[in-house]
Amino acid sequence: MSSILASHRLLVGLGLLLLLQALPAQAARLALVIGNAAYADSPLRNPVNDARAVEAKLQQLGFTVHKVENLKRAQIGRTVSGFASRIRPGDDVVVFYAGHGLQVRGVNYLPAVDAEIQNEDDVPLNSLNVGSLLERLDEAKAGVKLLILDACRNNPYARGFRSASRGLARVADAPGGTLMHFATRPGSVAADGSGANGLYTTELLKAIDLPGVPVELMLKRVAAAVERVSQGQQEPWGEGSLKGDFYFRPPSSATAPALVPPTASTGISLEDLQREEASRQAWNGWQQRMKADFDKTTGFSGSSDLQAMAWDRFLGLWTEDNPISREDDDLRQQARQRLDAARRLAAPSGPSSQVAMITPPVGSLSTGKTLVRIGHVGPTSGAIAHLGLDNENGARLAIEEANAAGVRIGGRELRFELVTDDDGADPKSGVEAARRVVAQGVVGVVGHLNSGTSIPASAVYQQAGIAQISPSATNPKLTRQGFRTTFRLITDDQHASEAFGRYAVQQLGARKIALIDDRTAYGVGVVDAFERAVKAAGAEVVGREFTNDPATDHTAILTSLKARRPDVVFFGGMDSVAGPLLRQMRQMGIDARLLGGDGICSGELVKLAGGADPVDGRVLCYESGGVDGEFTAPMVDFKRRYKARFGMDVQIYAPYTYDAVRVLIDAMRRADSIEPARVLQALARTTGYKGVTGPIAFDDKGDLVRASLTLYGFRRGGERQAQAVLH
Repeated sequence: MSSILASHRLLVGLGLLLLLQALPAQAARLALVIGNAAYADSPLRNPVNDARAVEAKLQQLGFTVHKVENLKRAQIGRTVSGFASRIRPGDDVVVFYAGHGLQVRGVNYLPAVDAEIQNEDDVPLNSLNVGSLLERLDEAKAGVKLLILDACRNNPYARGFRSASRGLARVADAPGGTLMHFATRPGSVAADGSGANGLYTTELLKAIDLPGVPVELMLKRVAAAVERVSQGQQEPWGEGSLKGDFYFRPPSSATAPALVPPTASTGISLEDLQREEASRQAWNGWQQRMKADFDKTTGFSGSSDLQAMAWDRFLGLWTEDNPISREDDDLRQQARQRLDAARRLAAPSGPSSQVAMITPPVGSLSTGKTLVRIGHVGPTSGAIAHLGLDNENGARLAIEEANAAGVRIGGRELRFELVTDDDGADPKSGVEAARRVVAQGVVGVVGHLNSGTSIPASAVYQQAGIAQISPSATNPKLTRQGFRTTFRLITDDQHASEAFGRYAVQQLGARKIALIDDRTAYGVGVVDAFERAVKAAGAEVVGREFTNDPATDHTAILTSLKARRPDVVFFGGMDSVAGPLLRQMRQMGIDARLLGGDGICSGELVKLAGGADPVDGRVLCYESGGVDGEFTAPMVDFKRRYKARFGMDVQIYAPYTYDAVRVLIDAMRRADSIEPARVLQALARTTGYKGVTGPIAFDDKGDLVRASLTLYGFRRGGERQAQAVLH
């Protein structure tokens, strides 16, 4: 009997052994986490904190983490090799990096903290090459390859570079099955952060712990949260895809039953579930408190102006995003709607009350006229100050002519004053400038010049409840935020660049097209739209490069494009960059036409090109607005008056700032009020207003109903000549 039992046990044991060998090995979860902060030349506040927080979170989620703080040059090779040697085929691999990141000739590098970089050639010897890292993961046959880079701070070594591109580059040749996520879009820069962690990592840590959320969806939530908190100044970006589903915290149904019972048990552990339950209870309590404050504010029965203050206070207090519910988003949306309604109801009805809302502390002027302030914000310093001053002059001419003609509203004669501020074409400065002009009691604001400042500043004007009319910001996003305070008098990038793209192929006969953008919101937007249009029209895009908006040396990217023999080079950016670009194209013998958007369509282009001959018909650009038919004479007359007043020719946008001021004053007349809320309502109903730039009527988003653009060609000597009007 004992021998039979022994034989039976042996057979059972062999069967179990064979079954275990037949089962697939469970994929290990491995992570490499690097935080670089202690740079000698440009130390950062957050990356080491970010790395430690991510390490702790990944360990909770079952990852084996290899963490390196302040990676040095001597550690790069053995760090990558050592980590790659731990990977077995099919393993789930995550790499997280926080610190400086830079690009050289389209290749991304993560510099060591002791890097000694004087020029571009030093970068590969002092940095971790992102492409090489991905290749090592692919060679190890990792099943999941996820790369997360919070690494788009400013390049601290840019002064020694020939073409100092900002941020990181697109990764065009990543191995298959690789998903990458960047803290901000290619060529852009992310802030280091003022708290313990950077903004991107903060939102990542909130989202990564959510159960049953595929990683692609989780990263989209991170991107949306970062863009919302930064008010559009930082836009995370992803590239690539995984070959299957991957969850940081899998859904409960993803755990398959064991086919072979364990030989021993140490008892079930529920610590992670207990922590999850505690977190959910904490957020549920937070949500209940928010709902209680919402109900309390709803029940407040004060006057309309005090109700508006109450809702503003509610929105200022409850800004955090609840990761397990959307109820907080719904409550904030309702609160914004009630805030807007309260502000509209708070609008006083009598003329004396209306004036008190915006009259400065000194009261009415000694002339007996009521002072009404209109703001203008634009770059009056920096590389495109000539365009900012051009805009300001257009607004000033409108103010002077209105005062000379005399305007009576609500039974009072008005005197208009232009309140100006400089945003330096910088998004952060733009928000600060917007706050300053709002604090001076303006009825509305004309500005800003570029999309990168107009978009973040628009939130300031929306909160203040005053009109913003941009004469020149063309990014479609400006009027697609749901703000009832935002308007523009110029064709948006999508419409203009698509129309120009079709014209380039169908009328100019372009077949091989090269693209260059300056990495600004404006530049990327116009090139994206132009690219879509030319491809749809049947042309071939032979290459796309990018520079940065202060750059003046473009030989590296032009050398790359010259070999592809384009017949058109389309540039998305401003004249301060296009000028040197044109000069270097001519010097290098590139005979392609140079095309661009309204940013290059200025009288300064040839001067900025160092006097380079544009050659008749070889440099073309567009401006928003129709100048044909009945509007030709008013535009000619405006330019005559402008030159007589300021002693110079119009650059680009002065007619649009002129019209923006005039249509704002017209809205005051139609509202018979200078109270901002009533002016806003009248402005939104504008139809049939004849400006010098064409007919003005707004759609429900604040865009022109009938947008048009004029194509210009540069002649020898730099003179512009209108060639066509497109609609």
